[in-house]
Amino acid sequence: MNERKVSIIDPIVRYKRFHEPKRLISHLAFSALLQPLLVVSKRFQAQHEPIRLWSDISKYKSILHCLGTIVRQEGARALWKGFLAGQCVVAGKIYSQYFLFDHLVRFNSRMAPQSSQRTVSVTLDCHFWASALTVLAVQPFDTVYTRQVTQGEPKVMAS
Repeated sequence: MNERKVSIIDPIVRYKRFHEPKRLISHLAFSALLQPLLVVSKRFQAQHEPIRLWSDISKYKSILHCLGTIVRQEGARALWKGFLAGQCVVAGKIYSQYFLFDHLVRFNSRMAPQSSQRTVSVTLDCHFWASALTVLAVQPFDTVYTRQVTQGEPKVMAS
């Protein structure tokens, strides 16, 4: 009798293949709506002066003031600066972490076949290394994203 060996990973892979496109589309739509707030957040983080309404030295004094200043000085498109680089960061984090975790689990099961059961420590180790390697992989995209979002005019780096 030809029995197929069932892996715990198979249902997860099937679930991901079915739901990943839906997840990606919803993420892109939600990110496009939130991008202006992310731009404001990054601008506040890059500002050295205090964020106060009555401060004479602050470039941005409140969220609405920051939005208005960006639109007046750079145009409405500046609120979506770095959107593509930001999506590369998020997609890189999501997909590389899934990919690395999956391969680390498979590597572990090949190296230690006698302990084919996935224990909590093995799962945590695989998640840890997948997360650490993912952060290293997407760091250049994160740097480009932050640079594009925080720069004003004149542009040093094209969006």
